[in-house]
Amino acid sequence: MAELYKTITEQSIDRHFPNDPSAKAAIMSQIQRENNTFDPHRIEKTDKKNKGIGLFQFTGPQRDSLERWLRDNGKANTIDNQIEYFKIVTTTTNQDWADRYHDIGAGHRNYIRNAFASGSAADISKELSNRFEKFKGYKTDVSRPNLATKLEPTYQQEYVNRLANQQQMQPTPQQAGYTGFAMEDFGTPQRPTPQQQYEAARMNRPPLTPPQMAVPDKSMMYPQPKRSLQQVAQTAQAQPA
Repeated sequence: MAELYKTITEQSIDRHFPNDPSAKAAIMSQIQRENNTFDPHRIEKTDKKNKGIGLFQFTGPQRDSLERWLRDNGKANTIDNQIEYFKIVTTTTNQDWADRYHDIGAGHRNYIRNAFASGSAADISKELSNRFEKFKGYKTDVSRPNLATKLEPTYQQEYVNRLANQQQMQPTPQQAGYTGFAMEDFGTPQRPTPQQQYEAARMNRPPLTPPQMAVPDKSMMYPQPKRSLQQVAQTAQAQPA
């Protein structure tokens, strides 16, 4: 069951953090340290009154906030909904939402957003530890960033493989009926490679697309035929004085 929950968790992260293997590695590094069963209903085994629950072992105000958000939005306590809640609580720019449910601090959310935008898996994991989880010993902990670094290449390769498979299923420009002229200076338009698409996604910009070369108007490539004197005279007579 743990493997099934893990697969569902990875798929959910892909859905809420698309095309971002570094974010996926960082989030998984946090979840694996909090709840290695990936059971969204798991309750912390402790004698403490406030017990953690779910993927991130939400505790105290965090747990109250999660349960209230689920109830207010008519959502079940599932893996996907917990990942959605996690994304909102750690990155939202909506202060009204934070005031209503749980506010980790606008500054903390800004640091986390910046890490997601440009940081490595270790950078993101460290910011999540420092500004969201804040577990005992988080200031000196290196196990979670190290785990994120270990997971990152696997998820990067998985992403590149997925892009490659998608490309194999798509027609080439020639198969799709591409009619542009093969010009000596440009050659045949090429798709970006999976690696280029991955790098483009990490830089938050769209991947390069094949150049769209317009078909030239051949009527402009040849001199117009001369008109006869009779045609010129007819044109002149047709024009109003």
